[in-house]
Amino acid sequence: GLVTTNCDTIARDISLLRSHGETGKYLHERIGYNYRMNDITGAIGCSRLGRLPEETKARQAAAARYDTILADIDGLAAPTITPKAEPAWHLYTVKFDPSKFTCTRCEFIDALKAEGVPTAVHYPRATSDQPALAQWNKNDTPVSSSLTERVFSLPMHHGLTDEHFATIAEALGKVAAAYRA
Repeated sequence: GLVTTNCDTIARDISLLRSHGETGKYLHERIGYNYRMNDITGAIGCSRLGRLPEETKARQAAAARYDTILADIDGLAAPTITPKAEPAWHLYTVKFDPSKFTCTRCEFIDALKAEGVPTAVHYPRATSDQPALAQWNKNDTPVSSSLTERVFSLPMHHGLTDEHFATIAEALGKVAAAYRA
């Protein structure tokens, strides 16, 4: 749809709603959504819809490979999946246990990047740190607060190859060994 207004307050509210309620990078003032699709994006999305099952299976296979790699690295944990869930694996977010290493999460990530493995911190703020959810106290969400400091994401897409996994596995092992506590 389309919204027009000459009211700055309404324009700001609409902008927040259409873009996850973000007022800055990873800062959410209110609950919002991703309403940013245009016609071209919609057309491309429709043309790719038929590939969704195949690409989802490829990401699920990639997640299984990561699970196997991480099983051998003490201090890095694969995502926990509930028994009835069937994740699409938009992200593959690893839990970093700082007690197992002599470095911070940021240092570990930097070392992975130096080995050619791009990573990202997709959840840099706890739920209770979001202005939109300010009514929650950090003490009410201790797991969220803890994970915010300990998670990072590995590359995840349907095109990951054996070569990618070899590079990532080698880098994870090398960096973990170098920083082993």
